[in-house]
Amino acid sequence: MKYFLKIAAIVAFPLFFLISCEPDNFECLRDQCLGSWSFMENTAAKNVKFQSYTVKITKNVTDSTLVWLENFGNPNDNCIKVSGTMTSNGISIPYQKMSNGWWVKGEGVCDGSSKMTWNYEITLAGDVEYFVATASKL
Repeated sequence: MKYFLKIAAIVAFPLFFLISCEPDNFECLRDQCLGSWSFMENTAAKNVKFQSYTVKITKNVTDSTLVWLENFGNPNDNCIKVSGTMTSNGISIPYQKMSNGWWVKGEGVCDGSSKMTWNYEITLAGDVEYFVATASKL
């Protein structure tokens, strides 16, 4: 019996290092969300039914619960960023003004490390448009 317990301990100890992220580990979820994502947006607001563009998500170096999203909503300028907050299942973008004058807010749900589903709204000149997008990691 002692021999079995020793073997079990030797085998089990390395497994602790192989376990993936816990659901409430924001830094682990954040790291899965980082990188470049191909967004496929379904909208009639921009005079197209579907629109595809790339969003780059980077971490905020001063706060591990925050991320930066470049080109979110496709303002056609990769220098425009919005701030997002990590949640237990993805990213929340609080209502904020982008440098191009658009107002934006929304949420993205991460289902693993390669797909996200987004619901968000953009307000321009008082008109609110609602968007749904799926994102695939590049």
